[in-house]
Amino acid sequence: MTKYFTESALEKQMMQIPKNPRKAIRRFVSSAFRNDVHKSIFEKTVSEYINRGYILSNRFLAAVFILSSDAFLWKQCKYKIKPNHIDFDNISINGAKTRSYLLFKTAEDMAAKCTNISISDICERDLVSNDSLIVILGAVYISRYGLHFLENN
Repeated sequence: MTKYFTESALEKQMMQIPKNPRKAIRRFVSSAFRNDVHKSIFEKTVSEYINRGYILSNRFLAAVFILSSDAFLWKQCKYKIKPNHIDFDNISINGAKTRSYLLFKTAEDMAAKCTNISISDICERDLVSNDSLIVILGAVYISRYGLHFLENN
C-alpha cells in the first residue's frame, strides 16, 4: 500500500512511476508553459536572439522562461533583457504579488547563481501554486539541458 504525505492529487501523480518515461516527459513538457501567451512570448524572445547569431546560456534561457510566464514581471523586465544578461538591479517590482516576487527571485537565482530562494520556499504550498511549480521545474530542466528539453520532447 502506497502512503502519501498528503491527499494532494498532484503529489499522488508525481509519486507514480510512469510505465513509459518518454511519454511522461512529453506530457510534462507540453504543460511546462503556463499558457499559449507564455509560450509565444518565450519563443519570440529566444528566436530573435538566435536569429541575430547569439549563443544563449542555459541559465539565461531558464530565467527568461520564468520571467515570461508572469504578465506583471514581463511588463516590468522586457526592456531590461539583453542577450545573456538581465539587469535585475534596475527592474522595479514594486507592487508585485507574492507569486510574482517568488518567480522574480527564482529567475534571479537561475541567472546569477545566487541563493535568494530555497527549496523549502518552493515546496511551500501557500507560496507557490501548482502552475508556478511546473514553470520553475521547467526552468530547472532548461537550465540543465537547454532548449533541447523543449524541442526534442
